[in-house]
Amino acid sequence: MQLHRINWRRGLLRVWLVAWSAWAVFVVAENWKEVRYTFRYLTATDELNLKAEARKQKRVEQLGEELITAAREAKEAQQRIEVLTRTGAWDSLDTFPRLELEFKRDRDLEKLRSELANLKASPAVAPEPSLNWLVAIWLPPLGLALASIALYYLGRWLFAGFRAP
Repeated sequence: MQLHRINWRRGLLRVWLVAWSAWAVFVVAENWKEVRYTFRYLTATDELNLKAEARKQKRVEQLGEELITAAREAKEAQQRIEVLTRTGAWDSLDTFPRLELEFKRDRDLEKLRSELANLKASPAVAPEPSLNWLVAIWLPPLGLALASIALYYLGRWLFAGFRAP
């Protein structure tokens, strides 16, 4: 095999295609969950929206329970503070139990209420898929191909200056 008879362009193109294929397989394998979600989103959006609605409903129930518990704890803490204040035991109480009771009493119930109202008002839709994996498949190989072509023509132009007239 003689070096001057090798078709460098065709050989390097084949090397680039094989390397790109291996790169694509690697990127898809690394981002399999995103790839699978993208195709599921494209084919079964209604099913994903139903799952999102179920997750939203579960979160609404959790927030409702948190709100009820927080309101009950705030009421109990307020009653306990009133009893301790009337009996004069509030001043003799250690710092930590006092702070704990004040925290339960002053817990921001409005924040929980507004979060619950916002959650109920917002529609439950499946999040759109990220296409970063698609960019990762195409960008590096195309950049390498463009850089290789640029270097090839730059080298041709550069070495053309050394040819004898």
